[in-house]
Amino acid sequence: MRRLIELHQRLNNVGTKSIGNLKNKLNLIERALQSVNPLATLQRGYAIVSDSATGNILTNTSMTSPGSKITARLAHGVLIATVDKVKKEITSND
Repeated sequence: MRRLIELHQRLNNVGTKSIGNLKNKLNLIERALQSVNPLATLQRGYAIVSDSATGNILTNTSMTSPGSKITARLAHGVLIATVDKVKKEITSND
């Protein structure tokens, strides 16, 4: 009977340790996924800007022109705007 109790305790300890290890792995995976989540980037104040007509994500000023409608996805909501001016390069005075 004593042997059975010892085996039960060992099994319980191994199970608890295994669950702890799995929780740690899951936490690491969650952090890795969060680091590449575009919504996390939006929470830091960035926006995903797209051409309203095509839905294409804008990554360069050459992809739009004055008068074009754009959509800016923020962490909380969306802005619809019209481009007034396109500056090809950013200077310290901008």
